[in-house]
Amino acid sequence: MHLQRSMNDKVKVETFADTVLNYANSEQRDNDLAILAIEFVQLYRAYPERCFCDNIRPDLYYPEVEERIRVEEYISFYWSGNDTLVDNVMEMINCSFQEMGITDEPIDVKIFDKAVTNDTERFGFESRLFPLLGKLAEFLENYDH
Repeated sequence: MHLQRSMNDKVKVETFADTVLNYANSEQRDNDLAILAIEFVQLYRAYPERCFCDNIRPDLYYPEVEERIRVEEYISFYWSGNDTLVDNVMEMINCSFQEMGITDEPIDVKIFDKAVTNDTERFGFESRLFPLLGKLAEFLENYDH
């Protein structure tokens, strides 16, 4: 939750962009991390008003189901994997998730009561965000080992 609050603060995000560019231009940098950080900044600049929750609509997708995997549960990560805590945490999460039949995922809702004049791509943000999160998780895993 702390990171999410920071990500919603426009001043902190702009400061982050400056920090990323300073890091990318420094001599002591990890090129892969610098490129990944720049990709996150580019994503933010391309979609400054977007959030990964924007297209998640549990009120429309099986709203009667209470036991569901919510977005804040599957878009999170635990960094350090050098101890037995990660094994226990992952086992608890997997056991909890296997009991739930619904996962809140982005959906595209189109209302057909009017003629569609502008059929824009709805998942451009998500199609860029999720691979970046995968790269970040992989980078942190490699960094940890």
